[in-house]
Amino acid sequence: MDLMPYRETAIQHLQSQLRDRIIEKLDQSWDKLAGKILVGGGALLYAEAFPDAVIPQNPQWANAQSYLSTLKAQLAIKSS
Repeated sequence: MDLMPYRETAIQHLQSQLRDRIIEKLDQSWDKLAGKILVGGGALLYAEAFPDAVIPQNPQWANAQSYLSTLKAQLAIKSS
């Protein structure tokens, strides 16, 4: 049995559900966003739902790398 059609249907459902909920939460702010960045393990999965979003080279680690860069910058400021 080929499960690929079921998988594609489930992915499309997840994509539209996530997009709808984010837009609902952001309300009027959605159209005012300067940009969108998808990070995390699901970034590539949700890319179709947000075609105008930027996906970092390594989306799974993008948050951790950003936090580390921010921490290093803060430490550099404190030590100078």
